[in-house]
Amino acid sequence: MTDDDLTYQIDLPDPDRLTGFSHPVQHYICHVHYGLTFTKIAAAYHSHPSTILRHVRHIEDARDDPLLDQALADLDDPLLPKDVVPMPSIPNAYAPKQAQKSPPNSDGAARRILRRLCERDAVLVVAQDMDRAVVLRPNLEGGQTRTAVMDRSHAQSFVLKDWICATRKGRVASYRITPTGVWPANA
Repeated sequence: MTDDDLTYQIDLPDPDRLTGFSHPVQHYICHVHYGLTFTKIAAAYHSHPSTILRHVRHIEDARDDPLLDQALADLDDPLLPKDVVPMPSIPNAYAPKQAQKSPPNSDGAARRILRRLCERDAVLVVAQDMDRAVVLRPNLEGGQTRTAVMDRSHAQSFVLKDWICATRKGRVASYRITPTGVWPANA
């Protein structure tokens, strides 16, 4: 039984919506959106209720991250699965239909961006009012070089999968790759 199979032990209207997200995000959705107790979630994930509580609090504290907050806000109505479609570039990742303006052409697009984020001092930068995010890294002249561009909705899915984490928040936020994000980049 895989970790994703554990979510099917919980009686949810649409358990497929949880696959592809990090466990803390899955636990947060189960508790906040579906109203399940920490004990029920812990039993389904073969975990301790205090672990579930810690994960839910972690996500609640991280809601000041603009990408994470918007991604969770887009998932605010969990009972309407018709408004959510699979993201083709990232297996088992979901995003709102209205956010998918130009999906990347393959799994390779996600891996390419993650590989760019693995480069020394690379950051993903997202402005509050922009539909796209860019990967920047320092160049020899002391400036920044753009090495990749991606849709904001795909950056949101990276946050939900715990592949990137915020290093600076605000109107222009920056993100670095996490250890979880390094593995898919090299897969």
